[in-house]
Amino acid sequence: MSESAVEENQKRARQHVLGCGERAREHQLSHHRWRFWSAILTGLGAVFGALAGGTLLAAAETGTAWSYVAGALGALGAAAIALDAQLGLKAQAEAHRRAATGFWTLRTAYYDLAHLTTPTAEEARTKLDDLTARKAELEENSPMTEPWAQNRRARQRAAAREASS
Repeated sequence: MSESAVEENQKRARQHVLGCGERAREHQLSHHRWRFWSAILTGLGAVFGALAGGTLLAAAETGTAWSYVAGALGALGAAAIALDAQLGLKAQAEAHRRAATGFWTLRTAYYDLAHLTTPTAEEARTKLDDLTARKAELEENSPMTEPWAQNRRARQRAAAREASS
């Protein structure tokens, strides 16, 4: 194959480096947000549960209406923990973490092909097709990134371009 075929394969690999990097960053943003909200709900459940226990002890000694407060706090704590479990925030965060790791791994393989190795055009084409098939499989099996993550990443790219110019 000709030199232009090698250059074409390297160009395609460089495009995939950028695409995989962007997808990985979007998944990282999603991972951090889902993990944050899961921690908030779990923390609220723990705090409300502890407050309910303390309030219940105070109500037992005084015999006042604090037992109603204890019941309400306990219910809020249980609701926060149940909401976290029902929404599957931890699982969603983990799925985005795995997807980000997969896209970073592919990005590295594409980068190696585009910049570090000098295979023949036929070997490069075979490797590029294999990586592209792996990328398609990863895209199919990973969760979609949310529009807010895509928009935030676009704003970050624009700010980086503006800062470099």
